[in-house]
Amino acid sequence: MGGSARFTGPLLPRETRGEPLTAPVVEVPNGPEWEMYVKLAPPVGAVALEVGLGVAVQPKAVREREATELLRETNPYGLYPAVHWEPRPARWYLTWSLGARLDLARAYLTAAYHNRRGVVAGMGARF
Repeated sequence: MGGSARFTGPLLPRETRGEPLTAPVVEVPNGPEWEMYVKLAPPVGAVALEVGLGVAVQPKAVREREATELLRETNPYGLYPAVHWEPRPARWYLTWSLGARLDLARAYLTAAYHNRRGVVAGMGARF
């Protein structure tokens, strides 16, 4: 069992929340996506087939479309200036992963494909 956070963008500033939006809007992430998952890894020698299943939640918001398009052109890092926005209900996603794990004495290396993140790799320690 485990958990993770994927940083999809900064939290929108509270000072500009709730102002009426007059232009067409676009939905954007509002902070990190959080995930809880369970992984099974049946061993096949020193390598294990890793299968994971989980659920992720992503807070969402809407902001004016023109401001978002301007940000893409002028600010490739995704930092938001004070642009009006409104909160939206969080989105929930079913997640899965499939990969391989190399078991070492007190550690392991893993590489997998995750349906929301693409190829992921990591290492861990056992206590």
